[in-house]
Amino acid sequence: MNISSKNQNTTFTARQFAVVKPLADAIADSHKPIEIYTLGQKDKDFMTKFLSQINMERLLPSKRNKKNFSVWQGLIQFMGDFMGTTARQRVFLAVQDKKPCGMLVSVCNKRKCELVGFATWPVGVEQKVKNAGRALFTAFLDVVSAKKCKNLKLEPILQGPTDAVGFYKKMGLEFKDPHLSTMSAGRKDILATFAEQVRALNYKKISKSPQVSLEFLTGFSK
Repeated sequence: MNISSKNQNTTFTARQFAVVKPLADAIADSHKPIEIYTLGQKDKDFMTKFLSQINMERLLPSKRNKKNFSVWQGLIQFMGDFMGTTARQRVFLAVQDKKPCGMLVSVCNKRKCELVGFATWPVGVEQKVKNAGRALFTAFLDVVSAKKCKNLKLEPILQGPTDAVGFYKKMGLEFKDPHLSTMSAGRKDILATFAEQVRALNYKKISKSPQVSLEFLTGFSK
């Protein structure tokens, strides 16, 4: 299925924010760059339509933890619904070979940033995109660092099909208060993690990127 401006209200508010080119390894797709785009509020209709068509059970039939797919599916749809609902919002979309493979929604001000939603998905049946999550989170850390935010926080999904807590710990976040479900990181940890991921992922920020249409994106074949 190809999603284009011919069948959806596509706008021209997306901008390329960064490109990740992980070091090549045994996986052929690792040679393909992961492009990170920032989305505007006017992209909401397009993305809501696209996200509603992601079916995790079909994309990962071999995944054993299917009982929690509904959590994953709900998070993906929530991000589309949340777009444009509040000020100071940052929405990132990860794309590999014209196929969206992840999304991150956050809200930031001068003092703190909060991750609202974050998920990745395969671009086809059993076709995961390696480093998609790290690429998205690194772009998010780029904004957090540039804004000189002193605190980053999020509420990890504890009952999802993946180890979200383990991933966030690798990204420098911890449970600061044992009585709360919130994970957080201070500015020192934010900067250290960002620098580490930039080196590991061959991360490059794109400056003065023009606005682009989302019509180049392709969907999944049913």
